[in-house]
Amino acid sequence: MGTREVAEAFLAAVDTLDLDTAAQYCTDDFTYSGPLPQPVSMDRWRGVAGRMKAGFPDWHFSPQIDSVEGDTVHVTVQVTGTNTGDLDLSPVGVPFIPATGRSIQIRQATGRVVVSGDQVQGFTLDVTPETGGVFAIVAALGVDMG
Repeated sequence: MGTREVAEAFLAAVDTLDLDTAAQYCTDDFTYSGPLPQPVSMDRWRGVAGRMKAGFPDWHFSPQIDSVEGDTVHVTVQVTGTNTGDLDLSPVGVPFIPATGRSIQIRQATGRVVVSGDQVQGFTLDVTPETGGVFAIVAALGVDMG
């Protein structure tokens, strides 16, 4: 598979937080950066993603590939979902949020998938409090983090 194809397969799994499948496309030292307070490994991301999926069973990243430059695939994502389950993100410093029933649609964010050989080495999203990350999601649910 080429760079674009590896990124497409990885992103198809990431779209619905199927990180077991996404991990099959990743290097052992893969890192995910941007939406969480600090970069995390695939194992740590799996833990957070499982909690996110419990809170938002219909979660989507809706990734779009914008361009490919060498080993870097530039992407745009837009998180959507409905908070029909309890959301416990206490491992990343967010208080427990009971299901609100609210649908969220976070503004688009850009990012990069870096491919090394035929595996993804990193996924970075350039997020702000308005365009993504844990705190934008919490704010969209109407929770004040103070």
